[in-house]
Amino acid sequence: MACAEWSPYIGQTGAERVPGNDRPMLLKRLASSAAALLLGLTGCAGVGVETPPPGAVPGPALWEVADEDTTIYLFGTVHALPQGKNWFDGRIEQAFAASEELVTEIDLAQATASAQSLAGAAQLPEGQTLRGLMAPDKRQAFEASLVSLGLPVEALDRVEPWFAGMTLSYLPLARRGYETQSGVELALAGRAGEAKKRGALETIEQQIALFDTMPMEAQLAFLDEVVTAMPESANSLDAMVADWLEGDAAGLAKLLNAELDNPALYQRLLTDRNANWAEWIDRRLEQPGTVFVAVGAGHLAGAGSVQDQLRKRGIKARGWLFGTIHALPEGTRWRTPEFEQALADAEVLVVEIANLADSQAAASAFAAVARSPGLPPLLARVEPAAKAELIRALGRAGMTERDFATTESWAAALQIANAAGSGDSANGVDRALLTSGLPVTGLESFAAQFALFDRLPEPAQAELLEQAAADTSPEEEGALARAWLTGDLAALVQTTDRGLADPELRRVLLTGRNRAWAGRIAAMIEQGRYPLVAVGAGHMLGGEGLPALLAAQGYKVSRLQ
Repeated sequence: MACAEWSPYIGQTGAERVPGNDRPMLLKRLASSAAALLLGLTGCAGVGVETPPPGAVPGPALWEVADEDTTIYLFGTVHALPQGKNWFDGRIEQAFAASEELVTEIDLAQATASAQSLAGAAQLPEGQTLRGLMAPDKRQAFEASLVSLGLPVEALDRVEPWFAGMTLSYLPLARRGYETQSGVELALAGRAGEAKKRGALETIEQQIALFDTMPMEAQLAFLDEVVTAMPESANSLDAMVADWLEGDAAGLAKLLNAELDNPALYQRLLTDRNANWAEWIDRRLEQPGTVFVAVGAGHLAGAGSVQDQLRKRGIKARGWLFGTIHALPEGTRWRTPEFEQALADAEVLVVEIANLADSQAAASAFAAVARSPGLPPLLARVEPAAKAELIRALGRAGMTERDFATTESWAAALQIANAAGSGDSANGVDRALLTSGLPVTGLESFAAQFALFDRLPEPAQAELLEQAAADTSPEEEGALARAWLTGDLAALVQTTDRGLADPELRRVLLTGRNRAWAGRIAAMIEQGRYPLVAVGAGHMLGGEGLPALLAAQGYKVSRLQ
């Protein structure tokens, strides 16, 4: 069956109608691997992802917030890196090149002034010393940390605790080879040159005030946390950078939560600022253009992240569409970082049939509608020119005409196609997804899907039978699998059009189902269920595909790669 051979792709949809605001918006996670075909929803069997090309590796996570005339990329940075870290991959380069403006936490042109302002604001009043503010046990640990760095114990006596904490946070990293000159922000600024406008989310004075206005007790608590973490700080940052380079936002969030476990500090340094930045992004969406926002990666991971704050403002990542293939040769690799991230972010898996692995239920539903008495012989149901091919197909499948004496033509077509196919439905994408652990919602039941075929008029059923009898070579099947894996839309459209050339077949098996599914999918999106919709890739294609239907309803549906 052509339906069983349609290929995959993955995508994301998510324009929400915000109360009081008629613009559709989308916050979508941009996949990090270079190969997958990302877009929207499909039918007949799912959406899929291609395998990455040889040598492809994941990269730092990149998000996008968009409405009809504005695109804002969100890129999590690392302020200091060892030399030679390669992170500026094709995705980031493309988004950066498309952006007219680079926005960072502070104005990078004032970095030198920032350092001077920090040092000036950090001075303690005359007559006070840092060590004099500390409890004896805390002072002893603090002095030991200075000695471990080769510094005299009085080296930071004249500065406030917050500045001492920042200094002790950085010095072990500098010894490990981390340099701000190799950091992401300065690299982006260099690439931007004079061509891009510059913007900042905060002023130097605001950043300094975050620390300088903290109560002394909170400053000392911050310094204590830094001192306690110092022995493992370089190793912790190594792990964070590794997660960052892999685009592992969840892993990064876990490490950050372990590093900053003081709720008040977390609220002050991350959550509150993230809320302010989300407000800035929401306002910026009112102006057309493309903006590249680069902020510390910790602001784009974990509870209270910028993304969380955007969701509270009604700007949400609402769903993903993944075109699947029902049967694959054993060992076919199709999972990519793009798909894994979508799966991790989704809250519900939406498939054609929720209990697909229940063979007994499938057999029972099939048997209920597949047979009728008084049918003509199978060979008499096809055109004379197709009889020879049908005889050969029966032979390849190890069947005879007598096996189908009471079997309706559509059911015979499915059985012959399944017997003749080289792929194994046990290796199909649909079945693999059902083991993901996500709650599963089905768009159809076995009974409803078989009823679609059963209601076809006899000429359309005979067309299915003739298609099933046609000899598909291993080369053709291999080409189809490659088209699915590489997201070759032209090849997929050609296969779908050839398999559903009959207008009635196309209406019943493809376009009619797309219209029904689009309504249900839109309802799940509006309910904030974060669905990963995995259905046959043929449902993704053309003006009557699910992406087009959802776009017509006002949703932004984007092919991510």
